[in-house]
Amino acid sequence: MLALYEIPISPYVRKVKLALLEKGLGFERRRLSPRDLDGAELGALNPRREVPTLVDDGFTITDSTVICEYLEEKCPEPALYPKTPAARARARMLEDVADTHFEPAVWVLMEVLFFGRASGELADQLRTNAKGAIDAHFDLIERELAAAPFLTGESFGIADIAFLPHLAGAALYGIKPGPERPRVNDWVKRVRARPSVQTDEAEVRASLNDGGSDAEQARQRPRQYRDHRLEWILAHGGFPIVRDGLEAGTIQFSGAKRAP
Repeated sequence: MLALYEIPISPYVRKVKLALLEKGLGFERRRLSPRDLDGAELGALNPRREVPTLVDDGFTITDSTVICEYLEEKCPEPALYPKTPAARARARMLEDVADTHFEPAVWVLMEVLFFGRASGELADQLRTNAKGAIDAHFDLIERELAAAPFLTGESFGIADIAFLPHLAGAALYGIKPGPERPRVNDWVKRVRARPSVQTDEAEVRASLNDGGSDAEQARQRPRQYRDHRLEWILAHGGFPIVRDGLEAGTIQFSGAKRAP
């Protein structure tokens, strides 16, 4: 039995869930609240206390990329990765761009607009920089779709699965591809028609509709900063957010013990 520890709105959870649904694998959803991330159950499975965490008959796999690769090797069909080495490498590079370059631009919008970590000129600067980065990724997707109907190639796969949740996150903050990127818009329509995507979107909507408590818990616990997020926010003028968060104890780093 597969068990997925999840917070449904997490883009990395959505990535893994889409892979599971596309492969038709049955799995138990173990939904967590932000407070549960500090609990003993998740801590015993994942030292980073992160979702997604997948447990397969007692064996624990962490990190969305590793989980998706594990699922591909465990259940090769339907394939989510291209067959040839070059095409597979291209898809994995796009997956990495989605997870480590696109994601932090969306994430910083949440930091500013939802968590209120910046105001005034700094908030305006970060919003502008985030929108510019997201627009650049829309342009990348437009170019990548010139040769095939999906980002992974001729069929829906890992690169599409990686990018889709981040586009959805950007849309929550009013940033969409616009009519000047017709291939991206056609791709969005194409992938949103898939049963796996519709199931995932329905679960995200349900989570948002009853997530008032989750939102308040998220505000009360330190936010996790790590690698690509920290690099992005520092590179785009957000050092005051990091400095103030460390001083106030409202941010943390993966694996670091917090003071009681």
